[in-house]
This record gives sequence, structure tokens and C-alpha cells, in this order.
Amino acid sequence: MANFWQYTLRQLFIFFIVTFFSNYTYGQVCALTDLPTNLRTGLVAFYPFCGNANNAMGTGNNGTVYNATLATDRFGAANSAYSFNGTNAYIDFGSNTSIGPTSSISISISLWVSSGANGMVISKYTNLDATNSFFYFSRSANGYQWVGNGTNPYINNTGVTDNQWTHYVLVGVAGTNNSKVYRNGILIATGTLAMNSTMQAVSLLVGKVGASSPGYLNGTVDDVGVWNRVLTDCEILQLYNQSSTAIPSLSSVNNTISLSSAANTDAQTKCINSAITNITYSTTGATGATVSGLPAGVSGSWSGNVVTISGTPTASGTYTYTVTMTGGCTGGTNTATGTITVNATNTAGAASSTPTLCINTALTNITHATTGATGIGTATGLPAGVTAAWASNVITISGTPTASGTFSYSIPLTGG
Repeated sequence: MANFWQYTLRQLFIFFIVTFFSNYTYGQVCALTDLPTNLRTGLVAFYPFCGNANNAMGTGNNGTVYNATLATDRFGAANSAYSFNGTNAYIDFGSNTSIGPTSSISISISLWVSSGANGMVISKYTNLDATNSFFYFSRSANGYQWVGNGTNPYINNTGVTDNQWTHYVLVGVAGTNNSKVYRNGILIATGTLAMNSTMQAVSLLVGKVGASSPGYLNGTVDDVGVWNRVLTDCEILQLYNQSSTAIPSLSSVNNTISLSSAANTDAQTKCINSAITNITYSTTGATGATVSGLPAGVSGSWSGNVVTISGTPTASGTYTYTVTMTGGCTGGTNTATGTITVNATNTAGAASSTPTLCINTALTNITHATTGATGIGTATGLPAGVTAAWASNVITISGTPTASGTFSYSIPLTGG
């Protein structure tokens, strides 16, 4: 009998281990300590859905699941998200008074929604209440709504189709145009959700709203986080760039820019009206870039994380340009500089005189004004005893001819 119980207990223990570890994939972001320190600031609820609907903060407001089922998440991990059937499935997290937004409490909500999700995603709402704040976020086949109370309570966007898992961050802040919607790390909408001083004392729900028309969600939701502050653009990128095992550090999502064309293409010299060698920079994080300080005829553009500077300069001079990235997280290196030197076309003016003089008689200096050049080559055709020199954009011919005759000379310009 002892051997039987020993064997049975061993079976139960093995069954417990298998069951426990099959609930979610080892290494997922499932605990509060898995969040970078900066993302724990102002956090009031964190629901990673790692095998259950508990608040990973350990402060209560765990979810009560009604007909929603554990599902595979965006990384392919089983039992790591919740699926809602569009009919009667939802999760009730209870009434958390620390969750805004109100006139004095901001809110940021981060969550992932599966492809084609349709219905109420998250809410704290029962009715259109003129005295208490409320909110809900819904998805449809071609758009979304981020809704709160106030004179302009809607941030709508149609023509937005989510054909894959999509990350949303919803920001609710009192004040004109302070409320925002981010999609896959990018700000896509700004609006006004006027707030009252108190919040509706109703449950936080995922999968429906607590109204007579619940708008049940048909889709899957994962990694719900709620903060009582405004997340920064950089923090939103942190959340969007979460891997299957970790959320990256704040510094790792900073914008970067580096020269990707050949060395020294960012310090080139060209003649006016001659095309420059294309200058390219690789960027990360940014959603665009501007380029200033270029010569006329040269322009810069950003596409597919590459800045390209190209064209044919039509003005001479030395131009120091600056590439400035836009969007993304600007905490890192956000600019790059370079120089394009454009030399004017070389010219030489007419001779100051064409003298006739006796042999062995000093020549009155002959001068030619030049532009563009930085010097001269070897002069040819001058009489013996006469030389040419260049300084400060002037060629000076001087000396005492020691040979007779008529001399036609040629002096090549150099540089420029």
C-alpha cells in the first residue's frame, strides 16, 4: 500500500509540473519584475494573461473570466492570451478607483489585439454620464473608437485595417488635444476627451462594455497594462518592441543614424552643376527625417529607414548640412551632419594690357582676374625672362623679356 501511495503521489506531482508549465511558455513577460523599471512607474494594473487573468502586480483586481478562453499569443505561445467569442465572453477586473481618466488623473492603456478583432476591447463605462468620467476602446472591421466623456468625446479613425496582431496605446488626459492613440508605436490620432473630477464606479472590462448593448468582442487580446500617467513616446516603443521573452530597455529603442554610403561621401567637393555622389544614412526608430543646409539643386528624403541626399548643386560655396530624424524615440543620437563644398566654374578675365616693348625692358605687370581656381599650372608661350604667378584670384605676369618676338601665352587654371 505504501508503494502504491508513493507511486500515486509521484504521478500527481509529475502531473502538476506538466500542467503548471503548460499554462505558459517559460521566459515570457509574465511578472512585474519582467517590466523595465521605468515601466513600473505609475502602473496600476498589469495583465499579461500568462495562463490566467490575474493582475501581475499582486495588488488585487484579478480578472473573473466569463466564457473567454486561453489562446495562442502573437509569439505562438499557447495559453498566453484570451480569446473572446463575440457572443457572451468577457473578463471583469472589478472597480479599481485608481484607474482614470479624470480631470486630475491621466491614463495610458497598452494592449495587443488580434487580426480582424471586432467589438468592445476595453472599457470602464455603463452609460453616457454627464457627471463622471468613463472610457471605452472598440475595434471594427475598418477602424476604431477611443471614447470618453466631454463635448468632443470621440477619437474616430476609419480606414484602419488590422490584418495582424496590432499594438495600441490609448492616452486619456484632460485638456484640448491631449488625448492620443498610438498604433504599432506610431501616433496616429490626437483629440479632446474632456474629463470630470470623478470616474464612474464601475468595473474595468475586457471584451465588452457594461451597458445594455455590450458590444461583445470577437477576437483575441493580450498584455494589457494600465498606467495613471502619460507614457512617453519612447516607452510606447519599448512596449511595441517586446520580444517573446523580454521588453527592451529604454535606451535600446532610441533613434540611431549612421552613414551607410561610402566613407567621406559626407564631406565631398564638387564643381558647380556637377551631380554629387549620393549620400545615404541608415536610421532606426525614426518615422521620418528632414535635411537642412543643402546647396540649391540638392535635396534629402527619407524612406524605408534610409535618408538619401542627392542632386546637382547650382550654387557655389561650402554647405554644412544637418539631418534631423523625426518621430520615434529621440533620446539617442538624433542628428547627423556633413559638408558639401561646391566650387564655382573656373574663369579667367581678359588681360589688363597687351603691351609692346623693347627687349630687356621691364614689363608693366599684366593681370588676369580669376574665379573658382585655387592656383595655376605651368604657363607656356611667355618670352624668356617673364613669369606668371597666382594669388588671391589674380594672375600676375611680370619680368623683363630677354628675347624678341610676338608671344601668345597660355596659363592653365588649377583647382576649383
